[in-house]
Amino acid sequence: MKRLARWMMAVAAVVGLALRGTAAKMPETDGGTTYARNGNTYTVRNVFQSSSKTPELLNICFDFKHLQQYYHGTEVRLVALGPDWQRLEYRTDYMIGTSTVVYKKTRDRAKNTVSFTMLSYKATGWGIAALTASSGSYAITDDGKIRTLTYEQSVTVDREIGPIDWSLIKRKTKAFFTDFEAYVRHQEKPPEQAITPTTGPASVADKIL
Repeated sequence: MKRLARWMMAVAAVVGLALRGTAAKMPETDGGTTYARNGNTYTVRNVFQSSSKTPELLNICFDFKHLQQYYHGTEVRLVALGPDWQRLEYRTDYMIGTSTVVYKKTRDRAKNTVSFTMLSYKATGWGIAALTASSGSYAITDDGKIRTLTYEQSVTVDREIGPIDWSLIKRKTKAFFTDFEAYVRHQEKPPEQAITPTTGPASVADKIL
């Protein structure tokens, strides 16, 4: 009986380790983007290099006039603005409902970063995963020759992230990173060739997911 009990305890331990191992999925890499998920939380990290100067990249990451150029698919509104901070409201319409998220975005010139944190979230309709937390940053490092721009975000929702949700998240974030990097590349051109930001209502990508 003691031998059987020890064997059963060993099996239970192995099964427990296996179950815990499947809870956190292995990170997935797609080009310069790394994805990871664990239950109801996911993180995404995108890295690329640019020849633009650090102040120019900080402006691209922070200024609303630039935001209007490289986000597509979601309505965004500038709610409030300070010297190095702003509040933005993102509204996304789905076939099954609508979600509205408010973020605070802060620029730190000394650290060469732009951070963002979700302040509020509300949704109407059926089946839309509710955000419970979301934050991230754009960070720029400079080796004297080239700048490296790193985007990181962590998002928590009110349910476990399943295969369908995960596929949608990766598809939408990949589209955002493609548009964002393309816009940064255009700004590396001489001023007369660069994209000139416009003012007015914006349609921007749903980075919040």
